[in-house]
Amino acid sequence: KQLTQLLNEYFNEMSEVLFRHGATIDKYIGDCIMAFWGAPVPQEDHAQRSVMAAFEMQKTIARLREGYLRRGWPAPTMGIGINTGVMSVGNMGSRYRVAYTVVGDAVNLAARLEALTRTYHVPILVSDATRADCRDIVFRTLDIVQVRGKHNRTLIFEPVCREQEMSDTRRK
Repeated sequence: KQLTQLLNEYFNEMSEVLFRHGATIDKYIGDCIMAFWGAPVPQEDHAQRSVMAAFEMQKTIARLREGYLRRGWPAPTMGIGINTGVMSVGNMGSRYRVAYTVVGDAVNLAARLEALTRTYHVPILVSDATRADCRDIVFRTLDIVQVRGKHNRTLIFEPVCREQEMSDTRRK
């Protein structure tokens, strides 16, 4: 009963953040949320939106963590992997169940990046393609990796903050 309450609260809060940033929620997988931008309605700034959503989701999970600890529940953390690229989007499935979803190499890389957040001990990891499509965000270069299932190596970055926030910090 408590697990259901915890997950429902978590999914409600995170889904609200994603919708506020124009995401399409694909599915909930255990305690994971898979979302994407740019479909069904094209968004020129989809990479920027995804990183801004990730920043807000990290603030939201910190707030939720405090409340969960007060209730004696586990203190959740969250890793977010973001990639930008071409993917297939549409209704896919079988005659028994169909879902509006995305598939492709770009989707797989995002999932691999999410898994790498635990290795690099960072909350958010993005690919070079995502970094290149973002404006006014400061990134920290982390590594060049070869993820499972890929032949080419990928540059990975941690988004740190908006440039304005970095400037505000320097003035203090």
